[in-house]
Parts: sequence; C-alpha cells; structure tokens
Amino acid sequence: MFKYKLIIVMFLGMISCNTQNKEVLKEESCELDNHEHKHILSQTDSILNLADDGFEVMKKEKLEQRTFVDSLQHTIEIEQYIIYDLNKEVDRRNSVDVDLQLTMEELENALIKCEEKEKELSYVKERFALKSENFMDEKVYLINFYNNKIDSLVKKINILEKDTTIIDLLEENTNKKRNKKRNKKKSEN
Repeated sequence: MFKYKLIIVMFLGMISCNTQNKEVLKEESCELDNHEHKHILSQTDSILNLADDGFEVMKKEKLEQRTFVDSLQHTIEIEQYIIYDLNKEVDRRNSVDVDLQLTMEELENALIKCEEKEKELSYVKERFALKSENFMDEKVYLINFYNNKIDSLVKKINILEKDTTIIDLLEENTNKKRNKKRNKKKSEN
C-alpha cells in the first residue's frame, strides 16, 4: 500500500515540475547552484531510502502473510483429514446400525418361529395325551375283555373236568387229528 502512495507522490511531483514553461525551467536550471542540486539529490536519496524501507517492510509483511496462509492451508488440510475420518466413523456407525437393525429383524423372526413351534409342540402334546388316554382306555378294555374270556374259559374247563367223558372225547379227537397230520406228512415225503 505504501508503495503505491509513494509512486503517486513522485508522479505528482514530476507532473507539477513539467507544467512550468520550458523557458522558465531553462532559466531556473541555470540559476540553481550547486547547493540546491545537492539538496535535491539528498531529498531524492531520502525518498529512495524511504521507498527501499517500504519495500523491505512490504517484503516482510508478504513473507508473514505467506507464512500465515501456509499455516492456514496446513490447518485446513488437517481439518479436512479430521472431517474425512469423522465421516468414515459416521458411515461405520451407520452400517453397524443397519446391521443391528437386520439382526433385530432376524431375532424377531426367530422369536416368531419359536412361538409357532411352541404352539405346534403344545398341540402335539395335547394330541399325544389324547391318544395316550385313548390307548390306555383301549388297553383297559382289552385287558378286561381277555380277563372275562379267561374267566369264561376257566369256568368251562372246570365244568369239563367234572365231566370226564367229554375230556376223553376231546383227547381222542386230538389224537386222531395228530395221526392224520403224521400220515399226511409221511405220504408227502
């Protein structure tokens, strides 16, 4: 900024010097003595020194600005990496949430299937208990039926034992049947 102000001041000074008549300038230039020339040269040197100092200040400021900008650039890059890492973590957590949601759905489905199996098992238990009861009833009926038959046969045997003629007759019939079977076997051989 200082550089531009200095250039403008020098430019205005040059313009103001050039606006005088050429004749007046020639006369004045001749009239100037050596002392005045030295005075102008010293002013010019001081102006140039000021300009050099300004340039040095501007170079330092530019270097500081460049260092500051580089520092900001580095900070921005670090922040971008941090943001990238945070985005990756957010994505990972979102995928974990999705996986957990799927797992929850699977668990709910498994629970529903277990409840269905429990109902089915309960139904099978009831049917088994009913069949078991029916089987026991049938078994009791058959036992009673055969007990009655056995009792009836025992009574008949007792009656038959009393009547020996019938037993003899039965023995004869059984012997005849045995003999017939033996004879048949012999004839077949």
